[in-house]
Amino acid sequence: MKDLKLTGTDDPDSMVEKLAQQIETPADSGSLIRVVHKAVIQLRGDGYLLANVEAIEYYPEGLLTIQIFVGPSYEWARLSLDGLPEELRNRLKNKPAHFTKKGYNKAEIRQLLTEIITYSENHGYPFASVQLDSVRVNDKGISATVIYDPGPFITFDSLNIMGNLNIKKRFLGAYLKILPGKSFDQRLIDHIPEKLERLHYLKMNEMPVIRFQNVECSIDLFLNPEKSNQFDAVIGFLPNEKEGGKVLVTGKADILLHQLFRSGKSFEFHWDKTQVATQSVLISYTHPNLFTSPVGLLADFYLYKQDTTFINRKVRLGFDLLTPGTGTFSFFSKWESSRLIGALPFDSTVFLFDLADFNINYIGLRFTDLPAALQRPPFTHWNVDIQAAFGRKTILKNAGFDDSVYEGVDFETIQFTTEAAVSGLLQFKNAYFLYSKISGGLMINERLFLNDLYRLGGLNSIRGFNENFFYASRYLLGTLEFRMYFNSISSLFAFYDQSYVYYNLEDSQFNDTPFGIGLGMNIESGNGLFTLVYALGQTQEQPLDFRLSKIHFGYISAF
Repeated sequence: MKDLKLTGTDDPDSMVEKLAQQIETPADSGSLIRVVHKAVIQLRGDGYLLANVEAIEYYPEGLLTIQIFVGPSYEWARLSLDGLPEELRNRLKNKPAHFTKKGYNKAEIRQLLTEIITYSENHGYPFASVQLDSVRVNDKGISATVIYDPGPFITFDSLNIMGNLNIKKRFLGAYLKILPGKSFDQRLIDHIPEKLERLHYLKMNEMPVIRFQNVECSIDLFLNPEKSNQFDAVIGFLPNEKEGGKVLVTGKADILLHQLFRSGKSFEFHWDKTQVATQSVLISYTHPNLFTSPVGLLADFYLYKQDTTFINRKVRLGFDLLTPGTGTFSFFSKWESSRLIGALPFDSTVFLFDLADFNINYIGLRFTDLPAALQRPPFTHWNVDIQAAFGRKTILKNAGFDDSVYEGVDFETIQFTTEAAVSGLLQFKNAYFLYSKISGGLMINERLFLNDLYRLGGLNSIRGFNENFFYASRYLLGTLEFRMYFNSISSLFAFYDQSYVYYNLEDSQFNDTPFGIGLGMNIESGNGLFTLVYALGQTQEQPLDFRLSKIHFGYISAF
């Protein structure tokens, strides 16, 4: 048991209650002394500058008496920041008036001095120093002056590539925002490792080395090339049942080229014709850091042909702005068109049957924070991808329909779309990881059509179903994947994909909660990655049935 006595304070009861929670009764006297002195230091930090231990007495009955002199609580009379540059004083969160007639608090002073040093390091003065001077304590309170020495003004000089990576320094400097002549910024130095992690065509072997010479700073980067270009192609030939003696070509091809012209540019080409009459093409080009600015250019073209029903074309042009960390903001404009093709499968004098010709002109915003490739553990950050767009939708008359079909139709409307995805790979024991992802989309318009909607199903969304099997104006998709890694890439996994898909059109409605379960593996083989997935899917109309199982496979060749 302990008895705590306080002197030199007008409110001993509340102080006793406060200190009693800090001072426990340790097993030995040495530990007790350390705990008591720690409590006294805390009192001084809270403004009781004269606080002191007066006595610690032990009694045979196991009683313990601790007597502490608290003393008065001191306030700030004046804290002078006149020695700071005016720009720095204006940027401080805590102004001098904040400390006038306010109780002394050591943590607040430490925060102020840290704020001054941090601001200096981020604005060209990495060797700045600051301290309190002319400290006086009297009956009026505490007064002190902040003495500031900025040190020399430092600018960035050069990036030195210490490795085999063949890359233009001008591009890398623009990407890292570290350009010759720019004032030193510690934030840019701190973000170098995570920003380089986003560039999958290089590998950082050691932490950067910062060198100062005179008033300039140079940075040594230890970088080697990493295989990141990808090629994958499969071609199939099937007999044409409609035209004897001829064959139908099916297949899939993916080409990804990174680090073009040694300046981070990339090109992608994807062609998919795994179904006889349906195919898609995506062509994309990315040009980062236009004219060494933080702004990049993105352009892509997408074509999707749904058997003999409709064909969709999408063209997007956007500009990316890199944030100081690993995020990217994008502003884009997108043009979409959809046209019905082939013979109309219905009476041309009836309503549109949830299909129509239309154009949409979108403008939108996107934010991505993708600090690392999810294929490579360990991973301690969540990947985020959010976008939203709205635009004017124009319904076009189709010559195959009777004009009476369009009576009362609003040809000009506003359409809104948004999609979001969050994913991460979490380690919970040695080589065992849990990959999780949740994504969703929403499309709003007073008149949606089937050829408007999102498409889900297949290897990259709901496994256990054919590619693009589901249509949806709203969807929510959650994935849990338990992985066991053999190295940084190869793994075995078991997965569960749960989704909610919905649409409500003029003549049809769909609402279901399909899910897929199964097993798979990613195997690193030579210069590529082989993926094999066995999956079962269930909907309200389709039960889990091994006869309806799907095998998804793919091979990516890296070079």
